[in-house]
Amino acid sequence: MIKKKKRQFFTVEYEALGNDFGVDEEDNYLVILGNTEGIKIQVLKIRLESESIRKYLYYFLQYAKLRGRGNFLEKLNRIEIPIFSRINSENEEKIEELITLYNQNEDQKRNLKEQIEVLFHDIDTLILSFYHITDPLHFELITKTANNNGFTVF
Repeated sequence: MIKKKKRQFFTVEYEALGNDFGVDEEDNYLVILGNTEGIKIQVLKIRLESESIRKYLYYFLQYAKLRGRGNFLEKLNRIEIPIFSRINSENEEKIEELITLYNQNEDQKRNLKEQIEVLFHDIDTLILSFYHITDPLHFELITKTANNNGFTVF
């Protein structure tokens, strides 16, 4: 059973960060990147010795909804790290298992998207061949025109 408990891993005073931010890993650090006039700059570097906690926060920040009004760091400090055990090493192992499952799901999702694209292409090819459109240039022209207008071929 997952117990949710708030743990504050860092406290930093910093100005509000805009809606457009990125996150990266660098050794034992999470690096928060801001966007100033289209240029990504490092605005915050957080040292986290625990690799599993660092990776958890990395994935969380990549996909979390921390956008909107309010101070970025206040939102960052409110992130809850799951606690499975009172023993840190056991808790880190469980978090690592979550990260592994997440990565496996992302791989499956990517593979499924690729398979769907292949299926769409195969369907388009079958339909065009049904109408005796076999010239690759005609095929490309039809699919390109349809895709530019936001449609699938048929």
